[in-house]
Amino acid sequence: MWYIWKSRNEFLFRQRNVHPMEDISRASDANAEWNLIYVCKKGPSAEANNSSAWFPPPSGWVKCNFDCI
Repeated sequence: MWYIWKSRNEFLFRQRNVHPMEDISRASDANAEWNLIYVCKKGPSAEANNSSAWFPPPSGWVKCNFDCI
């Protein structure tokens, strides 16, 4: 969606008509880059430990839990 929005703005403000395949290519490249950087890899350290339990944070602290597949 981001690249469609950017292409729209290119057309409105610079009168540049961006070919839809250019949007697809840019979006695909951005997705590949995001996956390379942010997607967690499965491995021994990523497996859940059945003996672990959730504990609330100490008073005055905020705890943010997340999981990645």
